[in-house]
Amino acid sequence: MKIKRSGPISRAVFWMAFWSWLEENEKIRTEAYIWELLWRVPLACAFWVIVVTLWLGVYGFLLVTNYAASELQEPTIIIITILYDTFLSFVLFQFFRSR
Repeated sequence: MKIKRSGPISRAVFWMAFWSWLEENEKIRTEAYIWELLWRVPLACAFWVIVVTLWLGVYGFLLVTNYAASELQEPTIIIITILYDTFLSFVLFQFFRSR
């Protein structure tokens, strides 16, 4: 005797199992995403705090000190700023590419 598998009950059981599996899978994926955010967001914030602090330190040193005012000309400060920005962009690119 052959079992008919295309009846309405079989389809209903299939869809119930499918939606149950999908909900469970989505729940696991969502929980993993939340846990990932819990450590990535503070890490990213700390990283940006460090970057901004370093940036303000270097930029402040160049602009505020007498050395920057007397010895360095404006184009030199601009070139150093561009090089520093390029370096930071490269570091950020490598950091986020590895994730």
